[in-house]
Amino acid sequence: MSRERLALARHDVATIVAAGESPRALLQRLASEDPVCLAEVVVGPRAPASPLLVSAALEVAPTLEGAIAPKALYQRLVALAPATRAEVLGLAAARHPLAAWLVPLSETVEGPLAGLVHLRATAQHPAFAWACQAHAEAGHTGGLIAAAASLQRPEPAAALAAAGLLDAAAQAIVRTLEAEPGSPVVAWAAAGWGPEVDRLLAACVRHLREGRTAAALAPWVHGLPRAGALLSAVSRALPAA
Repeated sequence: MSRERLALARHDVATIVAAGESPRALLQRLASEDPVCLAEVVVGPRAPASPLLVSAALEVAPTLEGAIAPKALYQRLVALAPATRAEVLGLAAARHPLAAWLVPLSETVEGPLAGLVHLRATAQHPAFAWACQAHAEAGHTGGLIAAAASLQRPEPAAALAAAGLLDAAAQAIVRTLEAEPGSPVVAWAAAGWGPEVDRLLAACVRHLREGRTAAALAPWVHGLPRAGALLSAVSRALPAA
């Protein structure tokens, strides 16, 4: 890579994005001809802070990863343009589902919903259970509860229970049952929680919002003094659906 070529590439990229256009064609040409120059243009200190640049860069991510470590690459792309942060995180999670650096990066991008993008990206991947555990250990309760509701999987609630996060685990159980009343989520979460299942299920009852979910929870609280009594009292006041 010559200084002249780098200077020209930087100028061209800056001109293109300043005009409100995508530098896609230029980045793809650099990817095939000069990956080092590509990396300098995209993530170097003089890279334009533009979502147009970031979106185009994601299309040549495999080439960029050959020139710069993935962790540094995606951290830099996140920092360059807030508008494309979720897009960057989604690709990073899809390409590196077991990367530990995704956990703090998720917090940077998603705030109170940290972990949701990662979990959605890995929902059909063997890394899903690990991702749930990693985000639970990081205290990313909001993302795990949201994932439980949208993915209808028992792993988010189980991970929260195993991490000892009682209220969050209870919310995740209830949201899972709301979406899928036949889910085995209670059994999964109880296994992660330990012997004091009555306490966990009593917390679940406090988060019930409808009678259908109460009915799905009822078989699990049978014989449990605290949760059973609480469910009996609460169920009468819940709407049918």
